[in-house]
Amino acid sequence: MTTQNEKTDYLSEWPAHYYEIEDINERERILKLAIEQKLDPAGDEKRLLVLKKRFGEKQAEKRADHFLHAWVKTFAQHLAVYNQVEHVVPCANGTDALQIALMALGLQPGDEVIVPVHTYVATAEVIALLRLEPIFVDCVADRFTIDVTQIEEKITPRTKAIVPVHLYGQCADMEPLMDIAHRHKLYVVEDTAQAIGATYTFSNGLQQKAGCIGDIGTTSFFPSKNLGCYGDGGALFIRDHELAERARMIANHGLRWSFSFRTNCV
Repeated sequence: MTTQNEKTDYLSEWPAHYYEIEDINERERILKLAIEQKLDPAGDEKRLLVLKKRFGEKQAEKRADHFLHAWVKTFAQHLAVYNQVEHVVPCANGTDALQIALMALGLQPGDEVIVPVHTYVATAEVIALLRLEPIFVDCVADRFTIDVTQIEEKITPRTKAIVPVHLYGQCADMEPLMDIAHRHKLYVVEDTAQAIGATYTFSNGLQQKAGCIGDIGTTSFFPSKNLGCYGDGGALFIRDHELAERARMIANHGLRWSFSFRTNCV
């Protein structure tokens, strides 16, 4: 028997196409079927079920490509394989990616975040927007990336994270930076907007892609970046599953699911 609570859980996460089905009894049958099959209320299988009931099998598959964001998901999966990282979380742009990363790590107003002086304004902007305090460190002259030798002198009890910026296709000196972060228990959020695809080689021969070394990597797909898209876009690179799920929720306004509503008239 379907309880009212089960109905409420499912109804709160139905796509717009569910409400386009005029036959209320048919809606009830779909709702009951979804609950009986124990489909994830926030999952794609439930949405596909609605599409099939609304448009039929063939049309549902065609519409699902757009409705389930298949292209973006496929791109994210391919990018994860390329970067050899467990999770790629797409978002609106590189600035959002940085903000989502700092929010996902739970930083609080007043916390200090170390950043290089030479970077695009967005790197420091999101720190200020979250009422965190940017602590600037000079760059090395030959690569224009953060001077790791100056980081420790800037660390205080309020320091919570370091944001190295990989620039002009070159990686920041991540091995000593990660050592400092580990010793001082600091998060590392990599800004990879201008070096996606770059590879960092550690002293033991281990190689890792830029953005996939610290806790979170971020990138931008703005057309002027190394990997650009039409318009704008961004992504986060994350190894930890729980952290990735938190970032996905923040990127989607705190929701575990996405939705699409269509307005028939204005």
